[in-house]
Amino acid sequence: MIPFMKAGLSKWVGVWLLATMFGFGSLEASNAAESKTTEISSAPAYELAVFPWRKVGVGSDIDDAVWKGLREAVQETGLFSLKYSYYPTKSGRETKMISRDLLNESIEGDLWIRKNAMEWYRPEVSLVSSLAHQLKVDAVLMYSLDHTRHWFTMQVFLVDVRHDRVFDAKVMDSPSRAELLRAPIRGITLKVFREYQESRSQAGGE
Repeated sequence: MIPFMKAGLSKWVGVWLLATMFGFGSLEASNAAESKTTEISSAPAYELAVFPWRKVGVGSDIDDAVWKGLREAVQETGLFSLKYSYYPTKSGRETKMISRDLLNESIEGDLWIRKNAMEWYRPEVSLVSSLAHQLKVDAVLMYSLDHTRHWFTMQVFLVDVRHDRVFDAKVMDSPSRAELLRAPIRGITLKVFREYQESRSQAGGE
């Protein structure tokens, strides 16, 4: 009787151990799949290119402040990955320089237009979109920094490449130091990012 009980007990212990091993294996696989799904879903939804800025009456000392404000907006929203830039960046390997065969100084001037002297310069959307299509990005970010008047005018334009639509924001200020540009640049960049995100949500994320 006792040997029979021992044999039966050993059999059930073996079955339990197998079930436990397979169960844990399934749980680990499930957790891995869930982790991978979370990683994919948290990736930026859209790809962004930074095109040449329009700078009038300002020096290169403001470039660092602008880049800091831009990067903070990109990181805060998590909406875009910076795929291309006309300028060198510190964003890592994921950001590539735009080839000068595609976009160079001879084309820079054509990227900005205005109807008359009373209007502010704006991106030439058809040209910007044409170049962006070749880069296969979803949007293009451009800044206009003008200090020719009594104040410093900072404008940002986000071109929706698919729909040839432009989101823009502007702030006028008189900063005493270049580093003080960081906060207003971040603010207006966040504004156009969120407007772009809202427009895509309304369109069903297309």
